[in-house]
Amino acid sequence: MYARLTFIEIDPKDTKDVSKMYNTEIVPAVREFKGVKDVLLLEPTDSNGQLISLTTWKSKAEADEYENSGTYRRLVDKFKEKFTSKPVLKTYNAQESSVPVM
Repeated sequence: MYARLTFIEIDPKDTKDVSKMYNTEIVPAVREFKGVKDVLLLEPTDSNGQLISLTTWKSKAEADEYENSGTYRRLVDKFKEKFTSKPVLKTYNAQESSVPVM
């Protein structure tokens, strides 16, 4: 599995608007791509204004196909007026746990 995290800094007062946009515009667009497993927006439990967009993919090749399509850039740009700093994308290899959840 492969994970992509985009760290986004916004004004905390914009969290509700960004969350709504994310769920109505970003999630459906990303779900159109082959290999996507999860599309999540992580919101802080305090009011620091940092959000994290997390997508998980079956493979790096499928995540790269999404990014190379230009869709990632187009979707990030939808929020550019809300950013207080440039978004940071980080990628990770992710291991699924074989330990059962209790």
